[in-house]
Amino acid sequence: MSKSKKKSKRLSFRHVWETYHRPSLIDLKCTDKHIAEVEMHLKRWELFWDSIKPSKKDLLKRPFVKNCERKHLEVYRRHLMEDDISDRTINKYLGSIRTILTCAEKHGLLKRRAKLEQLTISTPGPEQKIYLRDEQIDALMAVSEELIWPKESSSGLRPSVWWRCAMVLFRTYGFRPQELLAYDSIRKRQPITWANISFARESPNPSSNESNEYGWLFYVPPKTKKIRPNPLYLPLTRHARAAISLIAAGKESDNSPLFRMPSSQTGYLKEWYRWFELAGVKPKLKDAKFTPMCLRRTCATHLSAHRTGLATAVCGWSHSVESKIASGHYISDEQLLRELLTAPMPKSFDEILSE
Repeated sequence: MSKSKKKSKRLSFRHVWETYHRPSLIDLKCTDKHIAEVEMHLKRWELFWDSIKPSKKDLLKRPFVKNCERKHLEVYRRHLMEDDISDRTINKYLGSIRTILTCAEKHGLLKRRAKLEQLTISTPGPEQKIYLRDEQIDALMAVSEELIWPKESSSGLRPSVWWRCAMVLFRTYGFRPQELLAYDSIRKRQPITWANISFARESPNPSSNESNEYGWLFYVPPKTKKIRPNPLYLPLTRHARAAISLIAAGKESDNSPLFRMPSSQTGYLKEWYRWFELAGVKPKLKDAKFTPMCLRRTCATHLSAHRTGLATAVCGWSHSVESKIASGHYISDEQLLRELLTAPMPKSFDEILSE
């Protein structure tokens, strides 16, 4: 095969994007937000194929525009599904790749593009619309002494203290469930460790001059680390600092998880739902239930009500241009410190200050 033919066969998605597709979107007066989203989706596609080692025979090698087949799209979609990304977002990611292939076909660079049907988007269920009111969290905290899992021998803390501290941190920072409590050992979750906590007044962020008497939390969300590898630098609130000081009783090392989990982790969800039954806390919507994921929505809802853009900066949303602007411009380090430390919290959180 001649060099020219080989080079033609290795026509990259990036080349089509930069040379043909992006200029066409600009000519069509597409918004900067839309253009940036397509480029972000392309970057994620590239990162995925870069991460695959050629020695793995069960996976395909990185495709170029002319040899991209349906099976490449299927492998990538399966990867996104395993990453707990919503069907709607998966369709958007693959839709951007499809537009690049379509552009190549339109300009005569590709005879026939690979096709893959979109995932069917179902109407959001009730559980996707609910969040906890602060009075409901107060009711949960009031019955926490009746909790029996995890045992103190495995966690280093009384069950009531373990759950109350977890609730304070979930409500304050909106963690995904297994960023804080890694209960699914099969998928090898990597929760926050003591290395992600700093009790120093000065921010660990090298580009920030802020100081906070309670200390700092800094970590890279595992779910988005491939497309957003920079850490989130968040100030500890007085309630969060009190909770972390209590958790320190079970600390093993700087590299150990913030929350120690029993080796047999099947009790997590069982005790979670028992807690809600004890408190009599349930959604008004029929057939809905409060799952651990509702704490992320709960935090985001309350923080957004306190200050527009605060939930974006604290929870680390990363799938839109708006989120990047909000975290980088609308909320500065100074504003983040001030707004998070003054954001209203459930009244029951004050009790943890005197534990």
